[in-house]
Amino acid sequence: MRPAFLPHIVLIVMDSASARRFSLYGHIRDTSPGMRRIADAGVLYRHCFTPAIWTIPSHVSLFTGLYPKDHGCNLIHHVLPDYYYTLPEILQEVGYRTVVISSNMLISPAFQFNRGFSEYYGMDNLINSPRYYQALAAFKAFKKTTSSELKRFLFVIKDSWKNLHFFPLQDLINKVHKKYWRDVIKSSSYATERTVRYFREIFSNCPDNRPIFLFINFMETHYDFNPPPGYNNIIKISRRQKKKIARLNWKDFYLRNGFSPEEVELSRLLYDQEVAYLDDRIFQLYSFLGDLGLLDNTLFIVTADHGEFLGEHGLWGHEFGVYNELIHVPLVIKFPASLEKKGVSANLVQLNDLFATIAEITDFPYPVPESSFSLLGPPRDFALTDLSVLPYEPYKFKEMAPQFEPWPEMQPCWAFIDSQLHKLILWADGRQELYNLQEDFGEQHNLRDQADFRMKAEEMEQRLAYLMGPDTQSRLG
Repeated sequence: MRPAFLPHIVLIVMDSASARRFSLYGHIRDTSPGMRRIADAGVLYRHCFTPAIWTIPSHVSLFTGLYPKDHGCNLIHHVLPDYYYTLPEILQEVGYRTVVISSNMLISPAFQFNRGFSEYYGMDNLINSPRYYQALAAFKAFKKTTSSELKRFLFVIKDSWKNLHFFPLQDLINKVHKKYWRDVIKSSSYATERTVRYFREIFSNCPDNRPIFLFINFMETHYDFNPPPGYNNIIKISRRQKKKIARLNWKDFYLRNGFSPEEVELSRLLYDQEVAYLDDRIFQLYSFLGDLGLLDNTLFIVTADHGEFLGEHGLWGHEFGVYNELIHVPLVIKFPASLEKKGVSANLVQLNDLFATIAEITDFPYPVPESSFSLLGPPRDFALTDLSVLPYEPYKFKEMAPQFEPWPEMQPCWAFIDSQLHKLILWADGRQELYNLQEDFGEQHNLRDQADFRMKAEEMEQRLAYLMGPDTQSRLG
């Protein structure tokens, strides 16, 4: 039975935030004191793993409860599938005011991530009116039907005149804003501060009788690593050093066969500072709800869509591999006071479990997929990360440097983790790695060829092949 008072839901995704860089998860620098305070009032999940290693499939899993193998959204030109009910659509139907504030250009109407949201605010746009996004969607749909620039121009003029709005001017303003003034990748703190302002406005003006579902994507921990000027509470780095790192591109790591030790260390320091800055801003949001007296009836979730390699395992960015730096993500939840749920959980958790959890808390009248386990119920006994399709194909490096030879990690791979925290990595070329994460969370000691672990690896391989289905079974031989 649906609760008499549906809680507000705040779901925050920190894009590219690796759990290992948070002091909450043992990092040497005190990068996350704010999340520690939120966790003290809620639950810290120590072993949360993402089902995908990059933004689009990870967010689709979050919104549907499905694994990438089931929702099929694994390429950058794919959009949120229209044949699944999504979390915001369902919550809107049961009475929520659904709002998204996104600093990520992929979490946008262009990829249908505004579905189910009554309000969309893109932090890379200066203009965020619903009429603008409706006109933009109509133009993009028409654009696919013709290659004639004249017909496209006439369509825009006719639509603008008929609907009495200024779409062409608004679109030009937004494009200029993105290109010349506020590139979210280059200036993520601008988008973060703007998000905080929108958050305050939304909750300051919320009626008592209508719950809010607010989804936020922050880009602060996504490259480029550029904490705001003057924000140096964790590290001390000169402006010259920051500029040096800002010139780096993740592709350079592979084209140059790695970065220098100085470049790696400076990048890690700047990343830690980004974590600390974002942690401070998230705690501001949490505290603001407390000041308004809303926390007791709010489900407040902080997590990430995936992590980031910063040289670990000889990798960089979030395009290749399924090691823990990339798939182990933070998860802290402050539950509504009525649930009386606090503490630390060592159970296996996946990002797509948030779908079933919210379903149970709100009692929405739609089926929950078997791939999503409510955090209020029995724990799952496995975690699965699927990299069947690479977000960045090796041939693109060849186009930039014809002499480039693909690295062994530049291929599909899968990770399977059991309830005892044994982790099997399978590569498309047949290589296997087995780790005991209880003793070796950094994945430094491959146990696959040790006699005592061969049977364990074979059992895990069989289960992974069964879960992934015939296509993966054939690829694994």
